Amino acid sequence: VARTASARQRGGPGGRIAAWHAEALLRVHEQRPAAAVRAVHAGLSVLEDHRAVLGATELRARAGVHGEALARLGLRLALNRGDARGLLAAAERHRAQALQFPPVRPPVDPVLAGLLGELRHAAMRVDQARLGGEDTRAATAHVARLERSIVERARHADTWEAPHAFSAADLAGALDERALIELVEIDGDLHAVTLVDGRAQRHAVGTLADAEQQLESLRFALLRLVAGHGTARGRAAFATMRDTAAANLQAQLAPAFAATRGAPIVLVPTRSLHTLPWAVLPTLSDRPFSVVPSAALWQRAATSHASGMADRARDGANGHGRTLAVAGPDLAGAQAEAEAVAAAAGGGTVLTGAAASASATLAALDGCEHAHIAAHGTFRADNPLFSSLQLADGPLTVFDLETLTRAPRRIDLFACDAGIADVQPGDELMGLTAALLGLGTATVIASVLPLPDAAGLALAPQLVRRLAAGDRADEALAALRADEPGAAGLVCFGAG
Repeated sequence: VARTASARQRGGPGGRIAAWHAEALLRVHEQRPAAAVRAVHAGLSVLEDHRAVLGATELRARAGVHGEALARLGLRLALNRGDARGLLAAAERHRAQALQFPPVRPPVDPVLAGLLGELRHAAMRVDQARLGGEDTRAATAHVARLERSIVERARHADTWEAPHAFSAADLAGALDERALIELVEIDGDLHAVTLVDGRAQRHAVGTLADAEQQLESLRFALLRLVAGHGTARGRAAFATMRDTAAANLQAQLAPAFAATRGAPIVLVPTRSLHTLPWAVLPTLSDRPFSVVPSAALWQRAATSHASGMADRARDGANGHGRTLAVAGPDLAGAQAEAEAVAAAAGGGTVLTGAAASASATLAALDGCEHAHIAAHGTFRADNPLFSSLQLADGPLTVFDLETLTRAPRRIDLFACDAGIADVQPGDELMGLTAALLGLGTATVIASVLPLPDAAGLALAPQLVRRLAAGDRADEALAALRADEPGAAGLVCFGAG
């Protein structure tokens, strides 16, 4: 171990991180925990420097695997010290780091733009061939080739600046009346760190396996109920399964919820719990809460949102800041929903029919204050960066969104599964909502379940009216859930 540790100053990042891990293990063996913590920090700093030269989202997110073992050692050391703030800091050091890098915008890449446009047309040709009963193998292979070309081109993006160091004290000040619950998994055990009125506490909340088992039952039942199929007896059985799983999850997390004393919550999940429809838990059904990949990202979003309030008058004067409402194709009620949103906002840009193309939507999204998109959504588990919203001329992907110069301040994605993300080591997230938060959008309202058309049409204009009246997004969504059962999957991501 000592020989391996000597390599920590030379070689590639993977080898240097491994060497710092060896150094940390050596210090643990010598019963020098403070020296071990310093070695963990040094190794994770190597990973941060490595991420800073990676321009592509996929590369930044997947880089977390190099520091996974080292970060876990850091968590164990913090747990052994019995320091809740230290555990929070250790968790944040390796959580969703790729999304925290403020982007350095590269120049417009005409080659990438051309490939994305070609992909949209190719995807539409596949759909048309499938509907016509034609052989789709050649068209599907062409789509796959285009996707590979897009990934390769995106990997040549510019570098990013390193994120600011996490501070629990700064976070406590930013939270104000809110309470933080951050879930941390250590060797299979689940811990919740709460930060309330400046006081950090750690709570043992069972095992990750237990939580994931309940999550699986909950999502299974909800998907069947949302589909609306089956007999009355079958639906009653699924409702019982839903309620039982939700109650079990709430009981498991009860110590953390109790510590928040009824305050609005900022939730930082871990692993597959990022896909949990949190509003199904009884204690959260009518309570304001927002979900974020990391506490540091919430702080950035909340700070950005607060500092941006003064910019609204200027944005309005420059023609920005108006509401944008977009209706995708083949979705019953989408046009009515978009028009109702614009009316509730007192006017705005409405894109429907052929006008709701990917290029027109991107142009209107750039710099707008509030956007609402009602469209079919697709989450791509095989490559989350091709997760998309279906528009008039084809899919609008994460790659498209990353070409925005200035992301919308707030966006509602009323599309199935738009809130789902792929979770990589280090709780690095890839998907539509994660991409928007990483680009600087303060708040995203999106669903982690299929969203019934009627629910979107009923909720969207009410949500806009409440926001215009001064409600925060998490407050507005909490107030509307009780009256619309189809809203169970809607989650407020980001600043709230």
